[in-house]
Amino acid sequence: MTAALELDNGEHITYESARKKDANMINEATYPGARRQLFQKLWDQRAAIEDIVRHHLRLRDEDSCIVEDQWIRGSFNVCIPVEVWSAGFNQNLIFRCPMPHKLAEAKYPGTVDEKLSSEVGTYVWMQEHCPDIPIPRLYGFGFSDNRHFIHEQRMPFYVHFWRKLQRSFRNCLRYPTLSQYAFRPTCLRLPTAYMLLERIGPNTGEILDDTWNEY
Repeated sequence: MTAALELDNGEHITYESARKKDANMINEATYPGARRQLFQKLWDQRAAIEDIVRHHLRLRDEDSCIVEDQWIRGSFNVCIPVEVWSAGFNQNLIFRCPMPHKLAEAKYPGTVDEKLSSEVGTYVWMQEHCPDIPIPRLYGFGFSDNRHFIHEQRMPFYVHFWRKLQRSFRNCLRYPTLSQYAFRPTCLRLPTAYMLLERIGPNTGEILDDTWNEY
């Protein structure tokens, strides 16, 4: 039997075929193992993921927050469905994590946080300047250095009021405007950064990957 390497898409490639590829196949052959290792770490820390979701939404310990076992894997991110049931918040969410091995984090430290920063900035700008364009709501996010940010609406009233006042003063002085996300520390840690997003169901829209070939 001819030896073959497993690729990230589940296919296998022989040495002879790999030689003809115009790509770093040795590097790509490491992706499946790194992905499985990351997924196992995240699965082992699903209780921490649930606690982080509670942290962002200010839920009680007794509120139901469950990490589902059917995950969605993209080219650079893994999307973990989370179901939340509480007295004031019942919704399905997506806990979206960049995959460090696909972003060369080990070779270029900081690329994961840089990617997350640009994506968060896009979401925040769209929410503030294009509210009529429907996008998944961003409830919060966290970086790999353990900085966590939550939406002002989920913070105590006095914090929300104070930041609103600060925003008004900064606007009057023409300083850079504060976003609606504020730092809220926690001791909870994960092996990668993340974004907590609204989960879009089929009644609202479809993900681009499902409709790409149609357009």
